[in-house]
Amino acid sequence: MLYISNITIFDVLGYIGNIVSVIGGIFATKKLGLHPIIQFLSGISTAFLGDMFFRDIILLHTTPYIFNHPIEIITMVVIDISVIVWMKKKNLDKKFSKVLSIVNPISIVIFAILGYERSISAREPWWFCIVTVWVSICGGEIIAVAIRALGTREWRHFTKTLNENKFYYFFCAVVSVVCGCLNALDVNNDTALIILTVFVMKADSLMKNKRLIEKGTKTYK
Repeated sequence: MLYISNITIFDVLGYIGNIVSVIGGIFATKKLGLHPIIQFLSGISTAFLGDMFFRDIILLHTTPYIFNHPIEIITMVVIDISVIVWMKKKNLDKKFSKVLSIVNPISIVIFAILGYERSISAREPWWFCIVTVWVSICGGEIIAVAIRALGTREWRHFTKTLNENKFYYFFCAVVSVVCGCLNALDVNNDTALIILTVFVMKADSLMKNKRLIEKGTKTYK
């Protein structure tokens, strides 16, 4: 495991992934012209409800990460509010869209690796670990879609968005399986990080639908 002082590289990437998810949730909500409160809830749910809450809930005998890290939660709340205020004052849609589309694959990879590691530590079977990895990546985004649907007061927005993002969810399922295969081969996390990142980047460039990784809340469509 790589370390920076007493912080692992995965801690750093995890924070980056959470920040990217917060910004992405806000960005997707802002494009719909919804209230700042909905933007706030969308940002927080995208970052936390998948990999820090629902993942651990379905593991049953593990305490959700979100309950044991209040400082991290407070930090993300501050970032969430700050980004909402900043976006209100500046028109950064194009710049944010370009930057987030580049950074987002990293967040997919880190959520996959951390989700699988958490599942393995709970001694769950491999297939269950793959399911929890998918929940880690997509769970919060799906809840954020529901929150935005409530904000628009049109439930069809929820089903429509899920349908539009189906290739994104499928891709995340593939990433989850690849992550499980790397674990079965006893590949360490540092190597898995490199392999998965290259895989995600390469797959994104080869897909006929070049906006595959740019769909969904975490991908800011």
